Amino acid sequence: MLALKTRAFQWSALAVLSVSVWLAGCGSQGATAPSEGAVGTGSISGTLHFYTSQPDTDANKLVQAFKTKYPGVQVDVFRSGTEEVIARLNTEAQAGSLGADVMLLADAPTFEALKKKDS
Repeated sequence: MLALKTRAFQWSALAVLSVSVWLAGCGSQGATAPSEGAVGTGSISGTLHFYTSQPDTDANKLVQAFKTKYPGVQVDVFRSGTEEVIARLNTEAQAGSLGADVMLLADAPTFEALKKKDS
C-alpha cells in the first residue's frame, strides 16, 4: 500500500511540475510560453528552478522523467532540508526576487503554513 501511495505521489508531483513549467513559461526566467498544442511535444525550452526537500533519489527520478518529456528545459535543482528550502524562499521573498518556479517539500504542514502566510 505504501508503494502505491508513493507512486501516486510521484505521478502527482510530476503533473504539478509539468503544469508549473507550462505556467512559468510567461515568467522572467527565460522560459518561452508554449504555443497552442505544444504541451507534451517537447517544444518548451528555458530553465526551470526547482526547490525541494525530497530525498535525492526521488527528486532525481522526477527531474529525469520531466527532462525526458521536455528535453529543451534545463532543470536547476536546489535540494536541501525543508527548513533550508523555506529559509531560502523567505530570503528571496524579502529581497523581492523569488527564484523557485516549482517547490516540492516533504511535509504538508509547511505548505499549509505558506498558504496561511500568503493570505
